[in-house]
Amino acid sequence: MTRHMSRMMFTSAAVGAISVFSASAALADLTADDVWQQWRGYMERAGYEVTTGSTDANGGTLTVQELMLSMDVEGMSVALTMPEITFRENGDGTVDIGFPASFPLNMQMEEDGEEVVMAMTFTHENLGMTASGDPENTTYDMAADAFGFSLDSVQAEGETYEDVASATMQGVAGQYALTAGEVMGYLSDLTADSLGYMVDFEEADGAIKLDGTLTQLTSKSSGAMPSEGDPEDMASFLAAGFSADATMGFASSTYALEGSGEGETFAMQGQSGAGDVDVTFSESGIGYGGALRDLSVAVSGSEIPLPSIDVSMGEYGFNLLMPVSKSDAPEAFAAAIRLVDFSVSDMIWGLFDPAGVLPRDPATVELDLSGKANWSVDIFDPEAEAAMTGDLPGELHELILNALQVKLAGADLTGTGAFTFDNADRQTFPGMPRPQGEVNLKLVGGNGLLDKLGQMGLLPEEQLMGARMMLGLFARPGDGADTLVSTIAVDENGGLFANGQQLR
Repeated sequence: MTRHMSRMMFTSAAVGAISVFSASAALADLTADDVWQQWRGYMERAGYEVTTGSTDANGGTLTVQELMLSMDVEGMSVALTMPEITFRENGDGTVDIGFPASFPLNMQMEEDGEEVVMAMTFTHENLGMTASGDPENTTYDMAADAFGFSLDSVQAEGETYEDVASATMQGVAGQYALTAGEVMGYLSDLTADSLGYMVDFEEADGAIKLDGTLTQLTSKSSGAMPSEGDPEDMASFLAAGFSADATMGFASSTYALEGSGEGETFAMQGQSGAGDVDVTFSESGIGYGGALRDLSVAVSGSEIPLPSIDVSMGEYGFNLLMPVSKSDAPEAFAAAIRLVDFSVSDMIWGLFDPAGVLPRDPATVELDLSGKANWSVDIFDPEAEAAMTGDLPGELHELILNALQVKLAGADLTGTGAFTFDNADRQTFPGMPRPQGEVNLKLVGGNGLLDKLGQMGLLPEEQLMGARMMLGLFARPGDGADTLVSTIAVDENGGLFANGQQLR
């Protein structure tokens, strides 16, 4: 992740949060100026330059005219303008915030001399937001019939494209809370009935159109925004206390994509059940994971030799956890991917197995790893890239295979294992720390699959013989028919063993 992209991600989230989310009421007093100053300070911490045309206080109402938020980051500039925001005291210690029905957001990027300018508009229907509490602990409640976003125009390479994309969120309600301090804390909770989106882009040599919908959206987040540190220097900002933790989910999704260009056409339709995404980011590490259930996709096009390619899956999931800061002590990491009950249509099977020799049961692929490692550099440090060009930028201390499964065409491979690594010994296995540990594998139906591949003519006899010799070298018969097991181990001296027989 580049420094300017990581900064843009969390600063955009900050402005969106302060403008949309809210939190439950507390019994204390707030003034209109308290709320405005809190907003201003939060946006400045996020890295924006905040300017106003004027501020006017009259009868318990503070009106801010021509509020502009701007930021320049490594060839990218962002400017958001609100013609007017009002902060109105209700006489009971709470403050209502009023927004214009629409306001613009403009973004300009330049890379290698090419400039791209995007003009966007945000809208709302019946947005209500109320702040309560005190300047140290302020909470917001909000609700809106709808929020809208439109990408009105894109200027690039001398061309202008209009009405490129839009999105509308219906039935929105939520809460947001801010806690003052040198490190400002926040909490949010948002729900929405639905989110519809559209992309419609056309140029001389092609076009693309996308329509989609998500239902029953949920979003929860928490984090901290420090007053010290430079958001553009992510390593220092993390050290100063920046953190973010977010969970997003939905009940179902549908989409339809169409494209054309150079005389060819392409189309994709898909749908899914529930999905979720989790993101964490702090000095302790970065985590990213999610899952999508009951998904199906149909792909067609002029270059596809079938009416459509139909694919379905019971679940697709992934997980990534890794440290981000320089450390002498080992820290936890993890990586996992799951593809459960993956199926393709009989039409696709018929392309390479017309006689139906192979079992057509759904396939599953799962790999779950964890361990401990440490970086010898701060990976968000601008000078870290130069440090990574020589020796390894860190050390691997432990690797655990929590789960392995590859289930396909009647065969099922499973396994678990664990290894430790001696980073002081990089000679036994040149260029890498010496491992010690073992992995245990089990294969059911392997020989049967080889027989079927030979029957189909996909594996010549000499290749079948070679595959069986390899299985005999690394595996031994297990309990049950057509079952092979194997224990691959590396001892403290670097010796490699398969089922007790030394191979190295």
